[in-house]
Amino acid sequence: MRWNAKPANAGQPDGVLLASNGDGPLSLPEILRDHLAWLQNKPGGVRATLRGMTLSGKAIPEANLSKAALLYVTWIEGELSNVDFSGATLKTVDLRRSNLSEAVLMEAELEDVRLDRAWMTRVNLTDSRLDNVSFHSAQMTACRFVGANLMHCDFTGTVAKKAAFHQVKMFDCHLAGADLEDALFYHARFDFCRMSGLMALAANFSSARIQSCDLTRSDFAGARFANADLSRSNFSRADLHGCDFRQAVLDATDFSRADLQETWFGETRMMAADLRGADLTGARELTPQQLMRSRTDEFTTLPNGTPGPYLKFSGAERPRRR
Repeated sequence: MRWNAKPANAGQPDGVLLASNGDGPLSLPEILRDHLAWLQNKPGGVRATLRGMTLSGKAIPEANLSKAALLYVTWIEGELSNVDFSGATLKTVDLRRSNLSEAVLMEAELEDVRLDRAWMTRVNLTDSRLDNVSFHSAQMTACRFVGANLMHCDFTGTVAKKAAFHQVKMFDCHLAGADLEDALFYHARFDFCRMSGLMALAANFSSARIQSCDLTRSDFAGARFANADLSRSNFSRADLHGCDFRQAVLDATDFSRADLQETWFGETRMMAADLRGADLTGARELTPQQLMRSRTDEFTTLPNGTPGPYLKFSGAERPRRR
C-alpha cells in the first residue's frame, strides 16, 4: 500500500471548504447547500470541491455529496453515515475510524483512500473504481461491491460477512485474515490476490475466476465453487471440508495438505491438480480419470479412507458406505 499525503492549504481555517468557483472560503453547511443547488440545477449552485482540508471529527450524516470531489482531505473519525457519495471522486483521503454505515458510493472513484477501522455496514460501492484503498480491519457486514473494479486494495482483517461481491474484479488485492462468511462472489474475478488465512465459511464463489492467487491456510468450509475457475491458485493447508467443486476448473491448483473431506467433484477438470498430503475422505463423484490426472502421494488420504497414491482400478475413488 502506498500513501501520498499532502498538507492542508497554508492559512486555511480548520473545517472550511473551498468552492470550485473560486469565490473564497465557505463553511460546511454553505458548501453542502450550494452543492445541493448545483445537483438540482438551481441558480447559484456550485459543485463541492474539498481540497487539502482537515475535517476530522466533523459530522454530516445523510448529506448529499454526490459527484463531489474530495482531494487530499483528512476526515478521521468523521460521522458520515448515510452520506451520498455516488459518482464522487475521492483522492488521497484519510477516513480512518469514520462511520460510513449505509453510505452510498455507487460509481464513485477512490484512489489512495484510507478507511482503516472504519464502520461501513451496508455501505454501497456498486460499480465503483478503487485503486490503492485500505479497508484494514474495517467493519463491512452486508456491504455491496457489485460490479466494482479494485486494484491494489487492502482488506486485511476486514469483517465483511454476508457481503455482495457479484461480478467484482480484484487485481493484486490483499485479503489476509479477512472474514467473508456467507459472502457472495457470483462471477467474481480475482487475479494475483493474496488471501492467506481468509475466513469464507459457506461463501458462494459459483462461476468465479480465482487464478494465480494465494489462499493458503484459509477456511472455506461449506463454500461453493461450482463452475469456478481456480487454475494455478494455492489452497495448500486450507479447510475445504464440504465444498462444492462440481464442474469447476482446478488445473494446476495446489491442494497439498488441504482438508477436502466430504467435497463434491462431479465433472470437475483437475489436470495436474496437486493432492499430495490432502485428505479426500468421503469426497464424492471423483472418477479414476480425475485422480490419475492429479498428483497424489503416500500422504494423500483417498475417498475410501485408504492412503495414496491412487492406483487405477483400485476403487479408492469411491467413498465407503456408512
